[in-house]
Amino acid sequence: MRGAVRGGATCVRRDVTTSNRFSAGRALALEGEEYFNKRKTYFAHDALQQCTVGDIVLLKALPVPRTKHVKHELAEIIFKVGQVIDPVSGKPCAGTAYLESPVNLETTHLTKTPEEHNISSKQ
Repeated sequence: MRGAVRGGATCVRRDVTTSNRFSAGRALALEGEEYFNKRKTYFAHDALQQCTVGDIVLLKALPVPRTKHVKHELAEIIFKVGQVIDPVSGKPCAGTAYLESPVNLETTHLTKTPEEHNISSKQ
């Protein structure tokens, strides 16, 4: 478990304790913090060990707990750390700031072509 979504609040895992097959994390509410200001530690089973610290994930409660503490499993990785896309604008963002990808940046071009500058390869 690298994060959680609970009670309508987006939560991100911050503190990490990882064993061979299980991991634990402290879920911190980012949205709705005025309503969900208590922190809770979840132990979840990550079968493929595909999560990293800072991922935003969705947890699913297990019908039967795997161990005394492990009562959830990783259902889906919502966003990998550093790859968050704003759903309204479709742009990559970090927190409340938009990130510009190097591909989308406008490059400055010359105002004139080489022919307009009277540049020729023959001299």
